[in-house]
Amino acid sequence: GALLVADQDFNRVLIWNAIPRNQDSVGPPHRILGQPDAGHCAPNDANHDGQQDYEDGRPVATASTLSSPADVWSDGRSIAVADTTNNRVLIWTSWPEFDGQPANVVLGHSNFSITAENSEDGELPRANPTARTLNNPNGVHSDGTSLAVADTFNNRVLIWNTFPPSVGQAAQVVIGQPDSESRDAPDTPRSKNLFWPSRVNLSPEFLFVADFRQNRLLVFDR
Repeated sequence: GALLVADQDFNRVLIWNAIPRNQDSVGPPHRILGQPDAGHCAPNDANHDGQQDYEDGRPVATASTLSSPADVWSDGRSIAVADTTNNRVLIWTSWPEFDGQPANVVLGHSNFSITAENSEDGELPRANPTARTLNNPNGVHSDGTSLAVADTFNNRVLIWNTFPPSVGQAAQVVIGQPDSESRDAPDTPRSKNLFWPSRVNLSPEFLFVADFRQNRLLVFDR
């Protein structure tokens, strides 16, 4: 019965432990992810000075910060967040007990500090992806077993067949591209290509993909 909101422009996720049933029951969220409290909203602001943190001239993140999170999924225990501008997905393996609680797992990078697109190791952004990297992910969803991510600017959807337990784990399935190193945008819509997929939804029988730039919803048999 919890309610989770990706508050993108304030770089945080808000959590109400129960869904408000009417306007009179709406109160402040019980937990905030990505910020230490309700009074902060800057992206990747680990020192809470109201500014984006940098290291050697490049933006850096931590396990506790977010930058323009676009989507959030939860089964009431685990939480997954599409941390869009940080080019990663963060996973909390248990329900947060305090505001700003750090995530346990990051996908898209080899550690929590990296923010560059398609970068596993913190080097400069890479043009081509791998099965471990992300570029502006906008959607995340799970059926409780598998995890799907709309890897928007790589024009693909990545699927982890089991919920990822470790940092930087490679996806097992790529949809929308012929392999894990390709990211080409299609010239003509076809049944298997994608152009800026923005949302995903996994059910036991189907995968639904909102194929944003091609103005369509694709349904894949699981």
